[in-house]
Amino acid sequence: MIHGFYFLICLVFVIIRTTILPLSLLKGFDILLPVVIFLGFFRPVKEGIPVILIFGLVMDGISGPAFGFYLSAYGWLYVILQGTKQFLQVKNVLMLSLMTVAGVLLENFILNLMIVENLFHPELSVLTGVLKIGVSQAAVGMILGPVLILSMQKLHGAWHSRIFRIFAGRNEEYPV
Repeated sequence: MIHGFYFLICLVFVIIRTTILPLSLLKGFDILLPVVIFLGFFRPVKEGIPVILIFGLVMDGISGPAFGFYLSAYGWLYVILQGTKQFLQVKNVLMLSLMTVAGVLLENFILNLMIVENLFHPELSVLTGVLKIGVSQAAVGMILGPVLILSMQKLHGAWHSRIFRIFAGRNEEYPV
């Protein structure tokens, strides 16, 4: 049932990412990064990996970069978060901001590594491409990332308690 929650959240974010954000000032920010950060920090692996795989493939299928970009970016970010969450204070809002910025920079780094033009122009550094595009996205991510992550945490709690009450109510009405 919890995968239904992730499906709804990610479906709404994919629709927002592909229809509304390109027309706004937030055009480059990947709104699914906070979902990956939420899954990496606050949810177990058995919940995170299927969501990362499915929505990485969905974003690869409907967006412009090379196929496998979102899957690899989300996958690497998830692995990094799973490995570092035992050393970090994940409930700290500043840490959530920093991880969102790190996710934006990682995504831009992977994108710049995939661009074929960098192979033909070795004088262009991958780092300059990351910094050029990533600074504005990182600023948006610093503000919007923690808000989305904390909102997902509240929604997850409400969803879980609601589903639990529904199923617990059934079990009380119809004892086995």
